[in-house]
Amino acid sequence: MRNFGFEERQEPAPVRTFGTAPSTAPAQPAVAPARNVAVLGPTLRFKGELSADEDFVLQGRIEGSINHTQSVTIGTEGQVQATFTRASS
Repeated sequence: MRNFGFEERQEPAPVRTFGTAPSTAPAQPAVAPARNVAVLGPTLRFKGELSADEDFVLQGRIEGSINHTQSVTIGTEGQVQATFTRASS
């Protein structure tokens, strides 16, 4: 896939505390913050202006313009004839 993601997102570093007694409780897995992702599936076709504030994955076909504040990922089967604009968030 190609990512026109404007910026790579980095997960926050885990918090480490030094100088305290080790805990006997089992370690809890880190939970990544929820991210909203919109997907245009492989059989869907869109023509017009698309505007969104969430990550977007294109597996189908789009014609027109994309005005977006988050990352846009084009799948291997995705087809684009569009103008991309990075909107301020």
